[in-house]
Parts: sequence; structure tokens; C-alpha cells
Amino acid sequence: MTFEGRRRDEHGEYLEVRNSVAPGAGPPMHVHHLQEEALTVERGTMAYQVLGEDERRAEAGESVTFAPGVAHRFWNAGDDELVGSGHIRPPDNVEYS
Repeated sequence: MTFEGRRRDEHGEYLEVRNSVAPGAGPPMHVHHLQEEALTVERGTMAYQVLGEDERRAEAGESVTFAPGVAHRFWNAGDDELVGSGHIRPPDNVEYS
């Protein structure tokens, strides 16, 4: 994950991010206690899962948002690099467990 910078929109401040994920790779199940995390697939196939729910997929042009306090994971479900962009809101504390 690359931090592109702090931005502001009608909902307040956020941290703009970019992801480049190798096939099969991605973070383990985790929780952002204070932040919303949103990801938009630009290239590739992203699989994702919210704890207790079935796995889902997002293709190029699709977005996924994880609310604060919701355990989730995502990974590259394709054979090529997964490239995406997104945000973490609010930007001040990118903490997870």
C-alpha cells in the first residue's frame, strides 16, 4: 500500500492510497477500529471477505467499502497483478489488528 497523500472532500479528510498486490497475496483478516477503508479495482480481480460472510469478488471498476470496526480481508484472486486505489477515512491513525 502506498500513501498518496491527505485529501479533503464533502465528507472530510481522508488518506488516498494505492495498492499493487501479487497473485494470491493480500493482508490477513484485520479490523480498522477507527477508520473506513475503501478500495476500487483498477486492474485485476480482488476477492474479499467480511468476517462471518461468504467470499466475494470485485472486478475492474468496482469498489468495496469496509466500515470501521468490521473485520475483513482482501486478496488478489487473479493470475495477474491486482492494482487499485482507495481511501482510509479519517487519515490520522491507520491502526488495525
